[in-house]
Amino acid sequence: MSTPRKRNEDGLDYKRPIALRLMLEEREEAEVLSSKFNKTKSAFARLAYLAGVKVLTASSPAAVAAASVASGADSIVGTADFSSSSMGK
Repeated sequence: MSTPRKRNEDGLDYKRPIALRLMLEEREEAEVLSSKFNKTKSAFARLAYLAGVKVLTASSPAAVAAASVASGADSIVGTADFSSSSMGK
């Protein structure tokens, strides 16, 4: 008997999901990690997003730009303002 996977908590906006496109290797890693943490792929992606936002908002724009180049992320990430004030906080 398998343990049920933990899902996102109540109160999430299910009507407007955000699609996340990953490279094949990234998706495979996400699937392994979501299973390891006993989360659905969606719940794991949300946790990764929340952790990433904390890292980006704590980083300088130069650090964000360097990370986006190193990871192959779109260059627009390096030019965005990730300060708390720009995120409506």
